[in-house]
Order: sequence, then C-alpha cells, then structure tokens
Amino acid sequence: MTMLTPHNKVHLRESYNILVVDDNEIDRATTCHMLSLGKDAEYVITAVDSVNKAEAYLADPKNIIDLAFLDYQLIDKTAEDVLQIMQRYERDIPVIVATSFATKRKENQLLKYGIYDFWDKNLLNPASLEHSIRFALNRHQLSQTRYHSQLLQGETLASVIHDLKNPISTIESYNKIAKRLVDKSLSASGDVTDSDSERVDICFDTIEKNCQLLQHLVEEILELSKSQAEQQSFPKQSVSINNILRACIQNFTPKAQECNLKLSTNISDKDFVIQGNKDKLTQVFNNLISNAIKYTDNGKITVGLSEQLNKGKPVAHITLQDTGIGIDAKNLDTIFKPFNHIEHKTQKKVDSHGLGLSIVKNLVEQHEGKIYVVSTKGEGSKFTVELPLE
Repeated sequence: MTMLTPHNKVHLRESYNILVVDDNEIDRATTCHMLSLGKDAEYVITAVDSVNKAEAYLADPKNIIDLAFLDYQLIDKTAEDVLQIMQRYERDIPVIVATSFATKRKENQLLKYGIYDFWDKNLLNPASLEHSIRFALNRHQLSQTRYHSQLLQGETLASVIHDLKNPISTIESYNKIAKRLVDKSLSASGDVTDSDSERVDICFDTIEKNCQLLQHLVEEILELSKSQAEQQSFPKQSVSINNILRACIQNFTPKAQECNLKLSTNISDKDFVIQGNKDKLTQVFNNLISNAIKYTDNGKITVGLSEQLNKGKPVAHITLQDTGIGIDAKNLDTIFKPFNHIEHKTQKKVDSHGLGLSIVKNLVEQHEGKIYVVSTKGEGSKFTVELPLE
C-alpha cells in the first residue's frame, strides 16, 4: 500500500482523500503522479494493488475516503468486485473507473452501481482527471444534500401534520361539546344553566389554549424556515457578549423569581467581543434561559462566561447550567434536531415542539460557533456555547 501524504505537496485550499485501486504498477504510479499535479485541490492518495488490500482499507471505518479511482480489470477480478465491497461496508463515496480497453458494455455494467465517470486510460491527463474528480465530488455532494433535505422535509412534514392534528382535533371536540350544552340548555329552559355555563366556559378556555398552541407552533415553524433561509445572510458587527448576556438575564429575572428559582451569573469582568448579530445572539440566549426556567422546578440556574482556547484559538465560552429535570442519555444525540419530541416530566405546563434548540444550533453555527450539552436525568443540564473571539 502506498500513501502520498500532505508533506509531499504544496498545501492548497482543499484536501481530498483518494483511494486508487490498480494492479498495474506503471498505471498506478501514473495516476498518482497526475493527481500530484492537481491545481484545484490537494489529494492525499492511498494506492493499493489488489481487491483484497482495497477491502482491508475499506473495512476500517477510521480510513476516510472522499473518492475512489478504480482500474476496471484487476487480477482475476474487476472494479465491480470493489464496488460490491463498498456496498457491503456501506461506503457511499463517488467512484471513477478507468480501463485500457474501454467499451460501452463495461461502462453499462457498472452504471447500476452509480459510478460517476468511466475513462479510457489512454485519454487521461492531469487536467481531465482533476476535472472528472471535481465533477464527481460536486455531484455527489449535491446528491447527498438533496437526499438529506428531502429526508428532513419528509420527517418534518410528518411531525408538523401530527402536531397540527392534535390541537385541531381538541378544538373540534370541545366546540361540539359546547354547542351541545348550549343547545340542550336553550331547548330545555330557554336559558343556559349555571352548571352548563361553567362547562361551556371550560370548553372555550380549552379552545383558546389550543388556538394559542397552534399559533405558537406556526411561529416556530416560520422561525425555523427563516433561520435556514438566512444562512450567512444576516449582518454582523462587533458585539459584546457580556452586554447581550446581561440584558437576557435581566429580562428573565422576574420570571425566574416567579418560579422560585435563583438566576445567578458567573461572568468574567473582561469584555468579550465577537463578530455577530446582536438580535440573533439575543434569540439564542433567550431561548436557552427560557428552556432552563421551563424545565427546572426548583433550585437555580447559573449563566457563565469565560475565555477558553479551542484548538489554540480563543473563544467566548458561555455556559448555562440548571438543576432541572435533565435529559435522558438516549435523547442527547437528537436534542438539536427539528421536531425532536422528548417527554418532559415537570410540574409546569410546557408547550414544546422541539424547534427551539434546532433554531439555536442553526444560529450558533452561522456565527461559526458550536453548541453542546451534557445532562444527567433528574439532576440537571449544562448547555455550552463557544463563539470565536475577534
């Protein structure tokens, strides 16, 4: 197995890991040489001379492969055998196949595996090879983006329909009950009795609450859609994280006191300035503090701000820790996904559709930041946001 590593080359803007499978030593060396001449990107090449070695490399999940370049005719086997191995190990990567004797039959034989290009080796040169690689990578990325977008849209649509059906069904039921009560009382006595009047009031209160629930859900969906549409488009300027956090804390202090919660801070005196959008960051921290209050029945909520290093670069390290109900470990991986439904056993009535944290993550990432959470069920949660400092 031969590997050409980055120190053999001039570092360029992009880097891709290419697996070359060719049993002909001269052809294999020629392909690697052409890739080393690439102008658009830097190619980290792993070259193997047999299907068995290719399988061993593909079987190890630690081996990152962005694209595979396969010789069609291998010793006692063909590129089709390598493609079948890729399927077996669920390696969804773009593939280019080349052969010294190109025929339409060979190409058609491999099309069912979704190969991106099929070349006659005699026609390959550094420029055409790199163009083919770029074309395959771009098409594959577009295909993946469309797939995940469609998958998310399908899951989201199903969740939206489910969430809309529940309050609508409740509204319809209570509206029918209220109408029957009014009709019964009027037909019996010409007036509505006190008992029926109270039951009618309950019906209309329930209808009103479910209408508010629908409005809240629609607003969250619109906010999520808006945040996704605004990717990298909102204006940014130098803003103080300290000032934004203090304003958010001041805004929620009355609500925390009303819920008998202590809202405390551990904010550094140093002013932390980042390139960001004040309104969007306010939305992030408002959402996190609001959630902490919702899911904490007693105890305290602590907001912290300090400077830390992330991969050698300074970041504003914001933490929000509560003594609330916590999150089950099985839900931590999906907590930031849209319409993530989690059962929250709390004394407060909470209307949530799993959109808030998805929006928060979206906004944090648009500020080139990261958000993560650690939590213990029954003890509380700690959300951490890291944003690059100026």
